[in-house]
Order: sequence, then structure tokens, then C-alpha cells
Amino acid sequence: MQDLELALESAIKAVTGAGQIVKASLGGKFKTGFKSCPADLVTEVDRRSQSFILDQLGSAFPGHRLVAEEDFTGDDLELDDRPSWFIDPLDGTTNFVFGIPLCTVTAALTVGAVPVLGVTYDPFRDEIYSAVRGGGSFLNGRRIAVDSTRNKVADSLINTGYPSSDTFKEEMWRADFKKILYKAIDLRAFGSAALELT
Repeated sequence: MQDLELALESAIKAVTGAGQIVKASLGGKFKTGFKSCPADLVTEVDRRSQSFILDQLGSAFPGHRLVAEEDFTGDDLELDDRPSWFIDPLDGTTNFVFGIPLCTVTAALTVGAVPVLGVTYDPFRDEIYSAVRGGGSFLNGRRIAVDSTRNKVADSLINTGYPSSDTFKEEMWRADFKKILYKAIDLRAFGSAALELT
């Protein structure tokens, strides 16, 4: 795909618009269900946010494949030569259901098997994290970089997540958190993988 700048602008427009749907719905009344298990929550807000993004990106890029979390199947991970968008319309749904404003909306684009851009929007702090392959990372248009001064576990604040799937929970509980806590400054879990990675 030639015009990554247009793709980035479109992704930002899509996730920020969807983020306003999420923000306006926090603390309100909405239908809630679950996907793989009772801890794997989904709401009508996830679906409204997803529909908004699919409409925006589908209109802007009719030839692109759109893979969205709420309609996800394992086959969707098979990448081909088509540009493919991967969308999480509400990352941190459990936080959202419980009224905790730690949620994001995300979209990423691959061409072939290569990730070429990604956008994460935190609607509660109005923060847009964006990156284009080879062009660096940005927060609200200002370049950001990894903190190179903290290069040892002893100097680090470790961030993790706790999966809802029973299969992954078993693996998670085998981790020695006590050992990690004694080696690092502390341990955090935000409840939104995208926030934990920003």
C-alpha cells in the first residue's frame, strides 16, 4: 500500500470516533454478555464501536480485509497479500463494564504479513498513540521513545495482564509472581492490553 499517511489519518478518525461512543457510554445502561466464558465479556457498546470503525475503514478502503474482534474466527489470522485491518473496538471491556475508565480502541494495518501501522486511542485521556513502520512512535503527534535508562529488571515497573480464558489462566498461575516482585520495583495490571503496551 502506497499511502500510509492516508491510512494513518483514516485509522485515527475511525478510532477516535469510536472512542467517543465508548466514552459516552461508560457508567450508562447497556446490554452485556460473554464470548468464550463468563469472564470474557462483550457489550453492545463493543459492537457499536466496531460497527463505526468497520463503516469508516470499509468506506475509505473498499479493497481491504477487515478483521474485528467481535466477529473474529481463527481463520482470520491467515494473512495474504491483501492489506488487512485488525480492530479491537473496546480493549478493556471488563474495566468498562465495571465503570473503570481504563479502556482503548485500536486498529492496526498489515500488508502481507508485515505490520505497517497501528493506532491506539484512550478516549478517557484523549491520548492517541500511533506508529508507522520505519517512522517512529507518537503520542498526540509528539514523538516518543522507549526509556533507555531503565535496562535492568531491578529498575523496572513490570506490567502484565490476566487472561479470561481458563486455558491461559492455568499457564498464568504457574508464573512465580513473588520472584518477579522481589526483583522489580513493582507489578501492575491495567486491564487493557493496549494500555499496558503503550
